[in-house]
Amino acid sequence: MFCLWFLTVQSASGQVSESRNISLSELEQARNHFEEGRYGIAAPLLQMLYVSHLETSKTHSSAQGEEILYMLSFSQLIQDESEGVSNTETYLKLYPANLRSLRLAFEAGNYYYRQNDYGNTLAYYERSDLSQLSNDEVARLKFRQAYSYFQLKRYSSAKPLFNSIRQMPADPNYADAQYYYGFICYTDKEYKQALECFDKVKEHTSYAKVVPYYLSSVYYMLGQKEKAVSVAEASLRKPDLLFRSEINQLLGHAYFERKEYKKAEPLLEAYYKQSQKVTKEQLYELSYTYYSNEKLKEAANGFKQLSEGTDSLSQDAMFLLGDIYLRTGEKASARNAFAYCAGNSSNAKQREVSRFFYAKLSVDLGFQGVAISELNKFIKDYPNSSYTAEAKELLAALLGNTSNYKDALDLLESLDNLSEQTKKLYPRLLFGRAMELLNDQQFNKAEILIDQILSDGYGKEIHPYAHFWKGDLIYRKGNHVLALDHFMKFINSGANTQGQVSISEGHYQAGYCCYHLKKFDQALTHFQKVIDKPSSGASIVQQDAYIRQADCQYQLRKYNAAVDMYQEVLDRSWSQSDYALFQKARITGISKPDQKIGLLLQLQKQFPASSLNTEADMEIAETYMSDEKFADAIPFFKKAVALKSSSLRSYAFFRLATAYYNLNKDDDALQTLQLLLKEYPSCPESADALNLIRAIYIEKGKPQEYEAYLKNTGRSISELEADSLSYQAFQIKVENKDCSGILDQSETYIKRFPAGVHITEVKYQRSVCFQQAKKWKEALEGFEAVAAGNPSPVTESAALYGARIAYFELQDMDRAVQLYNKLLQITSTSDNQLEGLRGKIRCLYKLKRYADAQPVGEELLNFKSAGNDDKAISHLVIGYAYQQKGSFDQAIQSFKQVASINKGEWAAEARYQISKSYFDKKDLLQSEKMAYEVINKSGSYEYWVASTYLLLGDIYLIQKDYFNAKATYQSVADNVTIEELKTEAKKKLDVVIEAEKKNSKIN
Repeated sequence: MFCLWFLTVQSASGQVSESRNISLSELEQARNHFEEGRYGIAAPLLQMLYVSHLETSKTHSSAQGEEILYMLSFSQLIQDESEGVSNTETYLKLYPANLRSLRLAFEAGNYYYRQNDYGNTLAYYERSDLSQLSNDEVARLKFRQAYSYFQLKRYSSAKPLFNSIRQMPADPNYADAQYYYGFICYTDKEYKQALECFDKVKEHTSYAKVVPYYLSSVYYMLGQKEKAVSVAEASLRKPDLLFRSEINQLLGHAYFERKEYKKAEPLLEAYYKQSQKVTKEQLYELSYTYYSNEKLKEAANGFKQLSEGTDSLSQDAMFLLGDIYLRTGEKASARNAFAYCAGNSSNAKQREVSRFFYAKLSVDLGFQGVAISELNKFIKDYPNSSYTAEAKELLAALLGNTSNYKDALDLLESLDNLSEQTKKLYPRLLFGRAMELLNDQQFNKAEILIDQILSDGYGKEIHPYAHFWKGDLIYRKGNHVLALDHFMKFINSGANTQGQVSISEGHYQAGYCCYHLKKFDQALTHFQKVIDKPSSGASIVQQDAYIRQADCQYQLRKYNAAVDMYQEVLDRSWSQSDYALFQKARITGISKPDQKIGLLLQLQKQFPASSLNTEADMEIAETYMSDEKFADAIPFFKKAVALKSSSLRSYAFFRLATAYYNLNKDDDALQTLQLLLKEYPSCPESADALNLIRAIYIEKGKPQEYEAYLKNTGRSISELEADSLSYQAFQIKVENKDCSGILDQSETYIKRFPAGVHITEVKYQRSVCFQQAKKWKEALEGFEAVAAGNPSPVTESAALYGARIAYFELQDMDRAVQLYNKLLQITSTSDNQLEGLRGKIRCLYKLKRYADAQPVGEELLNFKSAGNDDKAISHLVIGYAYQQKGSFDQAIQSFKQVASINKGEWAAEARYQISKSYFDKKDLLQSEKMAYEVINKSGSYEYWVASTYLLLGDIYLIQKDYFNAKATYQSVADNVTIEELKTEAKKKLDVVIEAEKKNSKIN
């Protein structure tokens, strides 16, 4: 038969392109193969015949063509050849009324069933006819229809078909129908019917491995739990059991319900490990089982994943999680767990207990602001709770010891009625907050609180210290009379030392007030209270007080005493030795000019970098001038003239010209005076310079040259006289301190003489009046113009006042930096040098120009009179500079210095940056540790505390501790008032929630 098929195919293939008639013998031969079921042989022969038929027949609907196409399609379908489907479709279109179409549809359905294409299986079965099928074929079709519906999850269509087949025990698909019908009943919760079906196939080889799960599950659902456990236990002893994991879970659950946690644990654990996803209930059961078996770490890992829900299961999980963390000493995590539980209202008692423990743990962990608020709310919401008494004790203790003064004050101010104990506490909180504001340079806000303390009858024990700081604030404003009154109230109180405040410090401040008021006898007495006799261990303040004693003796004309004291300073090489030597020289010069000059020359040699050296040059020169040694004075005037940044330069020019004039060197004098007026056309010496030029020309008998000179410089004699008269009128207003008149006269002068001889002084005095009227913008513009002009006696003051206005009043840091730079370039006093450095570094800090600020900070740290605040901000900007360069260890050391010196916001900021630097170093353990330092010690500073929370959240996220990360971000999002941080927290919260979902096993 093989050879015959081969020869036939060869013959056919050799003549495929030629038209020929189909012989009856060929058709008969194909028909025989087909009828005898030799479809593999019949198919290629029928294919050849069908091609020939198409080539020769004029119609597709011939009987011969119909028979060939039918047999070909049938054979191909039986052989699972895909061409059979397309041929079948052709047949069905050509011969729709032929009964053979129904048969082909059936075989096409069988073909697709074998291909597991259940949609097409059903489609073709629906086009067949049961009447054309045998009983066996009908039964097979029904089962396959049912199975197809089942695979497509169309259980309602599959169910009646399976039901009909399972009624026929002789049917080959009887067992299968029982199983699948039972399964559908199981999903429809028809458990009794399902049990009947599963029981019939439990020993069947195909289902013995799978039915035990459904049997035990059905028994459980029917309430026959002992039977379910028995079936499940027996099934687990069988090898090759399917759904073993599910049976583990079912049996574990049953043991869990019976509180047999030791038995439940391995079963529930095995199910969890083998499952990609589990339900919340399944995870809770495993976690509770661990909890009951004292496996607290494993229990915590499970409970943590249940924080998102608002149902009772999630609340219970969080309550138990809080208990676990309390037992393991992890208070921060316990606090977060109770926060979740407190936010869930499913179980009122658990919520009450959780709110208390959340507040109590906030106390323990230093979250003082939150603790105060939550304790107060708890007492209000649960007045009869068994925890209320403890809550009140915690709140009282917390308010008494809090360093979070801001939140404590906010809370007390929100209460309607304060107890006597709280009223006594209130001034202490005010004072603590005032000190924070002072540390943060917020002087106006601090003064408001200090005034409240002084007007509060409950704060009398704090009043002396309030008077001290009130005096300090008023002193800063230049009101020395009122400042002295407050310092004296502090001194007379006899108060104990508190921090940097002491009776000695009070005398020091009072001494300065008296000195500025020219009450030198009283100033001397106060300074003597600070230091009576000099010693090697004298502090900077004591050294300064001693030098001021010498200054008082000098002002009182007790020169011998003053000289002895200045010499004491020199002998001990104190920080102001250059000043002591300068003052000694001035006193010596009263009676011994030559010795004065020698001492001033010694000053310049011994202290080459002293800011007093230019003044020394001028003193030497003036001493020579007084002795009419004009030639000897000239070199020293020239040295002062050479220093272009000096405020004394214009005066030195004039005095140099005067020396030349006295030596009859009129040409040199004229040249010097003309250079002076060219460089400083509006300096205070300009009028005297013009008079001297006039005198020289007249003495030479050349008054016309004087007039020509004036004309060349844009001046005239009449204009100079008018300028002088206008300025005299202006001066009267200045002497009378008549700001209204000054502003009127200055406006007239400036319009008439825009390049007048006295224009600089006029603009300066005008700006001073604007400053007094708090017209900050106009004042600043005037001071800037004076500071930007040629050096004059008022240039330094203009730069100083302008810088203060730009920094404190207008918060214009860029303009303030420029003015502080100018001040540092021209100042000749250590006080202004210190203020210039202080102002510049603060501006650069606020502008975040840390690299520029670093050298300023280093200079300020080496400045002898720098205070703790100066050192704190210097270390702060240096730390930032190192941080930006990635030098985290050096940054950390600098930030630690800040935290050790400062008690205000800079300390909070520095502690945060320490934590951030460790984070950037990837040292998460230290970063977390330092984060809690911020929270515990800097609670008043919301921005830094909230930023620290965000950093903690980042740490937890990196560690994949999604529970604590979520709680931390949520805390910021819910409680912080700073919008940018609230927004950032919400974004981070979304990220962690998404990450948790991606990694969670909960379905």
